[in-house]
Amino acid sequence: MTDVAAHSGLQRELEQIAKARAALAAGTYGRCEVCGQDIGAGRLEARPASTRCVRCA
Repeated sequence: MTDVAAHSGLQRELEQIAKARAALAAGTYGRCEVCGQDIGAGRLEARPASTRCVRCA
């Protein structure tokens, strides 16, 4: 993996964390941003920054 690829991956991850924190502040954390359904507990345990359910990911 190149430094550029690693940086891009980290940047995407930081953006996902920021979106999840905004959802937490708005009271919508755990709801899919696409379909509005609950994001499964297993997915949130595996990827706490998830903003989409498995079906919409």
